[in-house]
Amino acid sequence: MVSKAMEETKPLSFGRYLKAVRLEKAMALEEVSKETRISVRTLLFIENEEHDKLPPEVFVKGFLRAYARAVGADEDLAVQAYLSDRHPRPEPVWTDNKPERASTKRFWLRLGLSLGVLACFMALTICGVQLMRNEPEKKKLPVSPAAQNLPDEKPFNQLDTARAPDKPEVENIAEETSKEPLSTVAPVVLPEKKGVEKLYLNITAVEKTWIKVIIDGQEPKEYTLKPADKLDLEAFRGYSLLIGNAGGLKLSLNGRPVGVPGKSGQVVTLQIP
Repeated sequence: MVSKAMEETKPLSFGRYLKAVRLEKAMALEEVSKETRISVRTLLFIENEEHDKLPPEVFVKGFLRAYARAVGADEDLAVQAYLSDRHPRPEPVWTDNKPERASTKRFWLRLGLSLGVLACFMALTICGVQLMRNEPEKKKLPVSPAAQNLPDEKPFNQLDTARAPDKPEVENIAEETSKEPLSTVAPVVLPEKKGVEKLYLNITAVEKTWIKVIIDGQEPKEYTLKPADKLDLEAFRGYSLLIGNAGGLKLSLNGRPVGVPGKSGQVVTLQIP
């Protein structure tokens, strides 16, 4: 396990921490690569903490745990150091919230203006109340004689109805209107929704290897395959693969072969499609 001196190096970042443990155990990168089946180039990216050259975060976690097991380091400590470096917490910003002190002269000036406005408002209110109390009552206006001698209005039933249309004419208009053909609106036929085509991935092992699969961004799954083993998968959007032996698998998507970059024994990542 990690020595007492290494316990004091916990504040180190994940790459320097794993490299320090490896050097303490006097192990070469080639030995770690042979033990973990991770390429030497990827191990150098980890030790140099080159995030832009590393695979997605879920794969890096697996690499860090495999590296830590190979050199006898703390797996959880390496992963936590990676996450802290990948997603650092923002530093708190301290602000001075002390209010500025107003000068004495400005304070008394504002107070005097406020009291003056209040006094004017009270004076206007008192004047308005006094005017309302002293206002004489309005005299009633007399009704003119002409208005009193206006003729009575005719009742509603005695109004002149000479211009009202006769009933037969109304019926004729209704009959002519009913003879006009009614326009018909054709129904709108909505197109049927076509089903989404699935992505069928067929995996055949030709050599012993392990593989980690992420389907449609869900939780990753790991498989250990022997020669002649087959694995059939289904997805809607695609697959993210981490292959432990690039020459150990044959892939086909919906019946079409998919090439795997890399040589036999090399760890590679692959995005399909």
